[in-house]
Amino acid sequence: MTIRVNAPAAYRGRLVKVASINGSDAEIVWIGHDGDINLRSVHTDDLVDFQEATSLQSSWSAAGAIEHESTIRSWRAA
Repeated sequence: MTIRVNAPAAYRGRLVKVASINGSDAEIVWIGHDGDINLRSVHTDDLVDFQEATSLQSSWSAAGAIEHESTIRSWRAA
């Protein structure tokens, strides 16, 4: 997993752009539901590379991916 500046990443289920990296801290930017631009400083360990975040099969077994998708669907249905 490689987190790079000016690259997309995932942070707590949110798509973000990495604005800068300084040691183990990163500044991330995203547009909120209200249209405001949000900026937050986070630890780089809290970020997930965009490709890894969107590739469930590479991270989990097929059964694990199906279980995860089922959990997400139940959350959305509630």
